[in-house]
Amino acid sequence: AGLVCARPRGPAPSAGIRRIDKALHQRRRENGHFAALPGLPYGSQDIYALARGVDHRVWLGPLDGHLLGWQNGRLYHDEKVKDDLARVLFVSSTGDLWVGSRFTGVEQRPRDNGPKTHYTLTNGLSDLSLTAIAEDREGAIWVGTKHGLNRIHQGRITRFYREQGLGSDAVHTLLVDHEGQL
Repeated sequence: AGLVCARPRGPAPSAGIRRIDKALHQRRRENGHFAALPGLPYGSQDIYALARGVDHRVWLGPLDGHLLGWQNGRLYHDEKVKDDLARVLFVSSTGDLWVGSRFTGVEQRPRDNGPKTHYTLTNGLSDLSLTAIAEDREGAIWVGTKHGLNRIHQGRITRFYREQGLGSDAVHTLLVDHEGQL
């Protein structure tokens, strides 16, 4: 399969998602050859978010507002994200896909295709504009937004702001270190 990477936006056919062909790289002993992922609709070439899922799946969030799943050289999932685009994609340790949007909050999509759970202002999310998602060693999902940090654990949301010690209310990136600390 190879390494998957996104290219910056640009004119077709150079724009969009690419993967490096390891076999070609090994045969030519060069830096590899980048090729388009097969089966992606043309409008879905400009990718905003990527996540590696279980079973060698790759989730893609293109700028056209779709959510795409790609595996074994083919597109196996294509659905329109309701009224938004997938700005942040994250796959938890349980295999659930978390889709963070630009305007509508975050959605948990269970690996077993069970009912989706949508987190918004109504059920406690600090802001609807998602910027980052991570998981701690206890299985809690941390959601960064433009206005606060949120911890989602067992369906409950705890919000954190500058008043609780954040350097800023805007959280742009999250990382869990090798000890499992956020």
